[in-house]
Amino acid sequence: MNVINNQRSRKTKEQLRNALLQLLEQNISVDDISVSKLCNTAGLNRSTFYSHYSVINDILVEIREGVLENLAAFVANIQYEDYSSLGVLLSYIRNNDNIFRVLFLNATDEEFENRFINTGYVSLAREGHRFWNKQYIKYFNTYLLNGTKFIFKEWIKNNYDISIDELQQLIIILNLSNLDSVPTINSMGKTPKSS
Repeated sequence: MNVINNQRSRKTKEQLRNALLQLLEQNISVDDISVSKLCNTAGLNRSTFYSHYSVINDILVEIREGVLENLAAFVANIQYEDYSSLGVLLSYIRNNDNIFRVLFLNATDEEFENRFINTGYVSLAREGHRFWNKQYIKYFNTYLLNGTKFIFKEWIKNNYDISIDELQQLIIILNLSNLDSVPTINSMGKTPKSS
């Protein structure tokens, strides 16, 4: 009996998550979605909603946390031999378009976006850090985090108008051109070279 209840609960939560994503895809703000509208879209009763959640934002938080958990597991299996892992991450975004379109464009949350980029892309770039002046790493990571986040957003907003390979190459070129400017351990204490 408990297994049946767990399955029913998971199915109900999935229906509510899908209904919320569907409404957010229509550019409706989460603040403008009533419990009645959400339940109508999900085909459920309001009492069913309240047996699982207190407020609609709880569902959005659950969606975001699920994405981050899936991404962490995904990144853990990536080999750091070269930049091809970036293409795998870009494929992950494109293959989950409806969720990323909502989370990066319609129901934006800077903390989620930063955690996503930090978990996904910045972790892929950490391999080169061992050669850098430790003082500059936090600044480069901030640059990398924000630049990459806005590149991802622009790519989603433009309906993936360039291929994964092209975007991967663009990000690599942008980052490598900036990596050349990051002081290494050997230059610690010296002023970085200007171009």
